[in-house]
Amino acid sequence: PNASGRDGLIAFTRGRSPHLGAPCETEPQVQEYWLDRVEQMLDDGADGIELRIENHSTHTDFPAEYGFNQAVLDRLADPAHPTLAQIAKVRGDAYTEFLGRAKERIAGRGREMRLNFELDALRPDPPPRRLLAYPANMEMQWQRWLDLGLPDEVVFRHYGLSFDDILQDEPTDRIAAACLEKGIPIHFNRYIRDQEADRILRDVDAIRDDPRFSGYVFYEVCSYIQYHPDGTCAFRLPTVPKAMRLAGTPSNP
Repeated sequence: PNASGRDGLIAFTRGRSPHLGAPCETEPQVQEYWLDRVEQMLDDGADGIELRIENHSTHTDFPAEYGFNQAVLDRLADPAHPTLAQIAKVRGDAYTEFLGRAKERIAGRGREMRLNFELDALRPDPPPRRLLAYPANMEMQWQRWLDLGLPDEVVFRHYGLSFDDILQDEPTDRIAAACLEKGIPIHFNRYIRDQEADRILRDVDAIRDDPRFSGYVFYEVCSYIQYHPDGTCAFRLPTVPKAMRLAGTPSNP
């Protein structure tokens, strides 16, 4: 175990990968691959699928350099005079197209689709330190997703802004109002961090008392569960099971 009591390993690889793992939603092969993954999850018995937009495996210092592949350029309304706005719309349309195709398959199996609304990326002024994590030159067409009836549920996730700030944030409130207008339940995703263990109960209470939210996501499991060599596991933070019980009880009227 390391100084924090966690088990794990750090791996290094030699050489360079022949292809970077940065799939583009506008490439037909990428959409087919993603849809194949959706089908696989449904075949494996998932009762629903949550889709999240984030460059989790392709963090980059140069996000603005993406979106110039031929598949995108071929769809431009005016290829002779490409603009970043045109590119962003093409990519946004392509991702919305993928979500529609995924929704068709998921609903066709009687399951539900949940969309992860990363609030840092959906706001007009994303925190600069988070730009490495989201695709640039791409419209996040969240209002269109709602208008098309794509999500059965939505998760609000934040990272760049603090918990207290995000609950009083105008863009957050606007997106929440649009979801509620469509009758779409919103679940609040909260990072569970050791240094904030003393405020977990308070934060759960705040979400329970906020009429915008229908549920609470404790994120992520490896932050508050300790796994043992014999295959068992236990909570590392005693406040987490208390908070889970609290989250499952009705708020005060």
